[in-house]
Amino acid sequence: MPRTCCSAIATVLALCPLALVGCSSTGGADLDSIKANPVPELKTTSETDWEGEINFAMNCEQNDRMFWADLGRVWMTHRPSSLSPFPIQGTGGQP
Repeated sequence: MPRTCCSAIATVLALCPLALVGCSSTGGADLDSIKANPVPELKTTSETDWEGEINFAMNCEQNDRMFWADLGRVWMTHRPSSLSPFPIQGTGGQP
């Protein structure tokens, strides 16, 4: 039998007793606490607290960007003037 096969078998046999050991309870997992709040990490019907904070931050960032784009349209700085008789090359990166 090759040496790697023997060491693999020895490793599996050494770890087999660990599979027979059960997990210990950390407390607070009784039936009443589970029934009171079955999914404690969820803050909404589909998001954890962390996901809600990330979505809020992304929405604020997007709103800020849209504000500056709207302001550019208000002051008409979002594209070059069309009053020139010559073709104007757009260099702002906006289509």
